[in-house]
Amino acid sequence: MSKVILWEDKQRQSAQDLISWLLAQRGESGWPASRINLVAFRELISMSRDSKIEEGAIMKTLGVMATENKSSVYDFEQIHHSLNFPLSPQQGISDQIWTFFLPLQVGLGADVKLPYHLRILGQKFSIVRKDMLLRQFEPSARKEFSNPKVVYLETGCDYQQLPNTFLKVCAAAPTWKEAWRISIPAFDTLRGLIEITFNLFTFKSQFIRWGRRKPRSYLPHPKWMVGHRKGDPLVWIPFLVDEHSSEETTNKDSLSAEVLHKIKFNCRHFKNPVDRGNIISLVADCMRLYAQALDSRTNALTLLGLWQLAEAMTNSEKHGGKTDVVVNRLAWHSIRSTLKGSGYRATLVKLGKKRNDIVHRGISDDIDDEDINILKLACEHALLWLISIRSDLPTVNHLEKYYLLRETNNVDLKALSDVVQIIRQERSQMN
Repeated sequence: MSKVILWEDKQRQSAQDLISWLLAQRGESGWPASRINLVAFRELISMSRDSKIEEGAIMKTLGVMATENKSSVYDFEQIHHSLNFPLSPQQGISDQIWTFFLPLQVGLGADVKLPYHLRILGQKFSIVRKDMLLRQFEPSARKEFSNPKVVYLETGCDYQQLPNTFLKVCAAAPTWKEAWRISIPAFDTLRGLIEITFNLFTFKSQFIRWGRRKPRSYLPHPKWMVGHRKGDPLVWIPFLVDEHSSEETTNKDSLSAEVLHKIKFNCRHFKNPVDRGNIISLVADCMRLYAQALDSRTNALTLLGLWQLAEAMTNSEKHGGKTDVVVNRLAWHSIRSTLKGSGYRATLVKLGKKRNDIVHRGISDDIDDEDINILKLACEHALLWLISIRSDLPTVNHLEKYYLLRETNNVDLKALSDVVQIIRQERSQMN
């Protein structure tokens, strides 16, 4: 069996202590609910090298260890690997293809021909109607999906309220969780591209209806999805999102073929997989942050979400996330707008203070719609610029150097260029 290491040398004794404790605490029906056990499971997860390891997988592994009378860290690692990565080279990967269907609360125009395909980061998405979805299920899965009681129990929706439009995506992995993890970056990017298509440079108020705030997003994140693998029962998967009713999130305007073409056109730079550190990878992650921010129900959460987007676009993490770095770099983008005077620099300074008040002092009652709309505008200017310079500044490293040198005068730039040329010549001679 291959060598699998979940814990580094300096963590192995602590991991052994926790594994021994949890094995001793296990009873016929599992582990008693206690603060000690809760912390023990979480500590074992937190010190692991595998950031995706979950409590359920740990419990399953410990159960096998107890049955086989094994107790070492090494035993845990080998059993965990055999349980969670059971594929052998001879096993057909086609048997491990998971298909996910996500409900879209939007109608389709009569001119739309389905299925409609989009490719994002190497993942193929298809917009399909519910009847097309049902035809792809085996009889047992089709019966389950058509059962109103099952649908209500799993989704909280009446069967008649199910949308007629779904988004389909496939991925190959041993479990649905791993398959969905493969799809998440592309799905988040697609959501952001849809929101950019409909929300770019729009000013909106987050109006309140029946005491509830409506999100600014055109298509809020779905509350659930269904996963399917050939021969298996359906897997109903809830998402942890803001509670919303179908009336709040169903867009009254249908997606026409022209609108879908605009979305596909905006997807053109994101068709293929990209390496981390590539500027397109950064922009794709920014799309996720953009959509998440517009999904938020309160102005405070929307401000935090847009500020996270601003931090990503200005690469402020390299500078400890300093507010002045975010403000200075984001404000610089206003020079390409038709704004007057200092653009939105002074406003960004105030918004940075409000963001810090939320994070560090818990004060969030002084944020209005104008704050959100201006920060959104600033982020959108920067986002469009990032897309436009993707070829000239192909990596985040290039972006950082550009930000550092963007206001350097011509004399200093000439001196830097000369020095770089000298260093290159010296290195070529040494080699």
